[in-house]
Amino acid sequence: MAEMPVDINTYLRELLREPRETLSTEIKGWLDPTDFDHRATVAKACIALANHGGGHVVIGMTRNGDGYREDNSRPDDLDNEAVGRYAEPMFHCEVRHVESDALDGIFPVISVPGGHTTPIIPKRSSPGERVIRAGAPYIRRPGPASEPPQTAQEWQELMRRCVVNGRREML
Repeated sequence: MAEMPVDINTYLRELLREPRETLSTEIKGWLDPTDFDHRATVAKACIALANHGGGHVVIGMTRNGDGYREDNSRPDDLDNEAVGRYAEPMFHCEVRHVESDALDGIFPVISVPGGHTTPIIPKRSSPGERVIRAGAPYIRRPGPASEPPQTAQEWQELMRRCVVNGRREML
C-alpha cells in the first residue's frame, strides 16, 4: 500500500473524490450486515487486501458508466464483524465514515492493514462456498479481483511479502 499522509481523513476524502478500484482499493455496493454472503464478501475483500499489503474497501458505491455513484440500497445498520468471523489469523481493521463531496454522501471505508508475516486465510466458508472458501488465501489480482493465487508467481509474491514482513519483525 502506498505511504499515506499523516491525516488519514484527508487521504480517504481524496480517495472518494474520484473513486476507482485498484489493487489496493476495492469498491462494494451497500451490503446487508445480517446476510452471511454479504459478510463473506467483506471478509474476502479484507483478506485479499491484507495479503496484498493493505488497502481500503469502500462500501456503498455502484458503477455508473465510467465512474461511481451511491448505491440505492443503504442498510439501516452498518455494523459488521466479518473479518473476525472469517479471517485466520484475525486482524483488526479500522472503519471510518467518510464524507464524499463528489457523491454527496457519507460512506464507510474499511482500512485494512498490511505487513502480515503469514498468509491470511478464511477459517470458514460462506454458505455453500458461494463467496468464500475456507483455507483459500485470497489475494488482489489484476483486473482488479480478489481471488486465490492462480500462478506460481502469485504464490511466490504472497510468500515473499510474508517473509519480508517477518524479517522486519526479527530485526
